[in-house]
Amino acid sequence: MRRSAAVLAAATCALSCYVVSTHPIRGESPIQLDPALAGSWRGQDELEAGDREDVVTFTSHGDHYVLAGDDEDEVYEITTARLGEHRYLNAIEIGAESSVYFVFRYRVEGDRLWIAPLDRDAVERHRERGELAAEKSEPARPIVLTAGTEELERFLLSHDPLELFPEPNSYSVHVGAE
Repeated sequence: MRRSAAVLAAATCALSCYVVSTHPIRGESPIQLDPALAGSWRGQDELEAGDREDVVTFTSHGDHYVLAGDDEDEVYEITTARLGEHRYLNAIEIGAESSVYFVFRYRVEGDRLWIAPLDRDAVERHRERGELAAEKSEPARPIVLTAGTEELERFLLSHDPLELFPEPNSYSVHVGAE
């Protein structure tokens, strides 16, 4: 699991659970920053003995955020988008060999952040029905969405977000906005 981007990694069970996209979600207007994300967030998952508490920080860099965890081994460029009444986050690892996007749905209410990854099983069901362009994946590999931005956005708008993003993780104690 990718520790430094704990807000993303903890939202998925392991690398094999990931769904990535070759295209970002742009939304109804150009990608803009969501000021509600700025600052540091502390994970609310139950910790086992010896585990460190996950703290991640969204730092504004012009038209995107940079997301880093405590150890900063992996750093992500984050853009946000809105489709209908839902908010989405595109994350791309800075300096990675491949340029794929991790797609998440998120919600911020006061000092709480909920973030959920695109569900692998739901994507696989829709891919098998021919409803979403994606590469067939082996169990230990991420599913790669090959749908273009517009096709991906139409798909997201036409399906229940609770089916596609069923398991949000919770973060709170918004340590400080920029």
